Amino acid sequence: VNVDVLLKIIPPTASISLSEFMSLAGIEYSEVLSMRLRKILLKAESLGATLEDVFHEWDVSCGGKGWITSSELEDKLRALGLLHNLSAKDAAPLLGKLDPNQTGKVTFGALMHFAGRDYTNYLEVKLRKLVHTSGLDAKDVFQVFDINSDGTMTRAEFLNGLRQLQGFQNAAEEEVAALLHRFDTTGDGYVSQDEFIKFMSHDFKVADLEARFVKILHKAVEMGTRRKECFAEFDGDGDGRVTVLEMHAALRNLSNTFESVSLEEVSELVRRFGSDDAHFSYSDFLTETSKRGVETPQTFGGRSLGGRASDASPPSHVRRLSLNQASVAAAPLSDQIDGLRGVPRSVIWWLHDQ
Repeated sequence: VNVDVLLKIIPPTASISLSEFMSLAGIEYSEVLSMRLRKILLKAESLGATLEDVFHEWDVSCGGKGWITSSELEDKLRALGLLHNLSAKDAAPLLGKLDPNQTGKVTFGALMHFAGRDYTNYLEVKLRKLVHTSGLDAKDVFQVFDINSDGTMTRAEFLNGLRQLQGFQNAAEEEVAALLHRFDTTGDGYVSQDEFIKFMSHDFKVADLEARFVKILHKAVEMGTRRKECFAEFDGDGDGRVTVLEMHAALRNLSNTFESVSLEEVSELVRRFGSDDAHFSYSDFLTETSKRGVETPQTFGGRSLGGRASDASPPSHVRRLSLNQASVAAAPLSDQIDGLRGVPRSVIWWLHDQ
C-alpha cells in the first residue's frame, strides 16, 4: 500500500489513531509492538539480564504465583512505555500473543516462545542440571518418574514427575511432550529406562548447539535473509531435504565455532527439526523455526519492516554473506573474529556496533 494513496483516502480533518492507520495500510500494529517488545527483551539480555530474570521480577511483583495475568502484564508493558496512549482494545492483540491459549495467564514458557527462545531447550538444560547436581544417578531419577515400576515412562508419568520438581510446576503439557520426544529415540511414545539413562548420561551438548543454530537463523532473518534462502544453504544437493551429513558440512562451513560438533550431535539436531530422524524437509524447517520464533518480517509497501525488500531472492553469494554475518553477530564476542569466513573486517566492526 502506498502511503501517499492512504493520505488521499483519509480526509484532512479526520482524526485517526496510529493503529487505525496501520490497519488501513494492511499492517497489524500488534506486529510492530511485538518487534519493539522483543527488542526490549534482547536489550535486557545484552545488559546481562536473562529472560528468566525479567519474568521472575514481574512475577514476584505480582505475588509470586509462577505466572502473571494478562492485566498484570499490560500494567508492566505500560510502565515500560510500550503501550503509550494505546487503548486496552489496541493492546489486546499483543497481549494475546503472550497468552495464545487465552487462559488469562502468561507463563515463563509463553514469554520464551514470544522472544524466539526454545523453551524445550530450557527445560532440558534445567533437568540435566538438576539431575547432575542432585547426587542421584539417572537410574534412580527414572525410578522416581516411573510410578508403576513397569520399566517405561508415559507422558502422564513424566508430566507428574516434572511438576514435583522446583522450577517445573508450571510447565505446560505440550511443552513436556516436546521434551519427552527428545528422550523417546524409538518414537513409540514411551521412554524406557535405557533411553533415559543414555540421554542423561551422554554429554551431547545438543541444547547448546540448537540454541546457537537458532540464534544465527534469528540474526539472518533480522538482516533480511528469507528462511527459504537459509534452508537452501543447508540443502547441499537441492533435493528439498537436509540430511545429517549436509547439515554437518554446512555448519562447519558456516563458522569454525562448529568445527568440533560431532555427527552424533548433528544427528540429534536434525531429529529435533524433522519428522524423520534422517533428514528434515523445508516444510519441517518452516514449522520448527516458527515454533522458535524465527519468521520472515511482515512487509509494508514491498519492503520488510526491517528495511529490506523481502520479495526479492538474493544471489547465492549474498545469502552466504548474510549467513556468515549472522553467525558472527550471533557468536560470543571472543569468537566473532575467529568465526568469520569471507567477510571483510570492516563488516565485523559494523556488526559489533549494531
